[in-house]
Amino acid sequence: MTPAQYAVAHWRGQLSLAISALANGLVLYFVLVLVLVALGEWISIYVGLVIIGLWFIWAAVGILRCSARLVRSESSGIVAKIAAMTAVAGVLAFVFFSARDLARMFLW
Repeated sequence: MTPAQYAVAHWRGQLSLAISALANGLVLYFVLVLVLVALGEWISIYVGLVIIGLWFIWAAVGILRCSARLVRSESSGIVAKIAAMTAVAGVLAFVFFSARDLARMFLW
């Protein structure tokens, strides 16, 4: 699978929940933060926010679509459905705390 096919498969929610939430969500977030901190002298905070914003949209859509697929599936067990709802809660928590922190940084 090429990187472009991988990105599209995630966007469509076709990857497993573990890959979508853990690898593309959590791990990639930490990698992006580390790279942006390392490049801090060469890029502005606004470029970093755009990169994180684009990553978040891509990651959130993939996680939410994967979770919706699992919850709607009749063949998914209760554990898979609970994991899917937990992933949705994680995305919502990230949105809430990020929005709060961005508001504090730029508005107050």
